[in-house]
Order: sequence, then structure tokens, then C-alpha cells
Amino acid sequence: MVGMTRQGFRRLIVLQWLLVLASCFVTFATVPYLPPELRGYWESQVNAEMTTGDWVLFGVSMLVLVASIIIYVGLYLFRPWSKSLLLPINVVGLLLAPLYGPAVMTGWASTLSYFAALVGGGVLFLAYLSPVRQMFTGGSDA
Repeated sequence: MVGMTRQGFRRLIVLQWLLVLASCFVTFATVPYLPPELRGYWESQVNAEMTTGDWVLFGVSMLVLVASIIIYVGLYLFRPWSKSLLLPINVVGLLLAPLYGPAVMTGWASTLSYFAALVGGGVLFLAYLSPVRQMFTGGSDA
């Protein structure tokens, strides 16, 4: 069995982000196909006035998003600092998730989101618990 290469790890990172983007796109594109009750709830949440807490959560979420993008670019380039920050940023995201409340999406969007999470788990595993972790110690970007 051949081990994971730098190129293979990079492809996994790109796959994860493509799945996240596809999940977001499909979530919004399939709102019209939700049952009327769920579509009504979704629309009421979209049209609701934002509270101070909502704005704080939005601001923190944007910071986490920007940090995640920077960290994943670092992972793609095999920078040691990115591996050190990968687990903490995932923990922060996990802790924020319950604060968003119910998530309404079609089965297609949910499936893409689930696959993105699975691939993200693979990236975490490879970065910390496989021979890929040793690729973050060298200075080469081959």
C-alpha cells in the first residue's frame, strides 16, 4: 500500500473545501424544495431582525472563517504552524455550532455537508496521526 503523498493530501484539502462550497450552494439553491413548514421557518430566520448577540456570533464566525482559510492555505503549503492551529480552530467551530440553532436543509445539502465533515476528519487524522504529520517539519514545498 502506497502512503499519502503531499499531492494527495493537497487534493483532500481541496476536496473538503469544494464540498463545503457545494453544500452552501445547494443549501440555498434547494430552499424552494423544502416542505412549506420548513421553508417558512427558514425564511423567518433569514428575515429576522439581528440582535446584538446575533451580530457578535456573526463577527466571531467571520473571524473563524478567515482563520480557517488561512490555516488551510498553510496546510496546503505544509507550514508547521497550520498543523498546530488545525485542531483548535475545529474545536472552536464545534463549540460555536450549537449557538446557530436549528439547521434547515434538504437531504442533498445535508449529504454534501456530511461528506465535507468526513473529509475534514480525514484531514485532521492525516495531519496529526499519520506519516503526513512528518511533512510539516521540513522546509521543502515539493
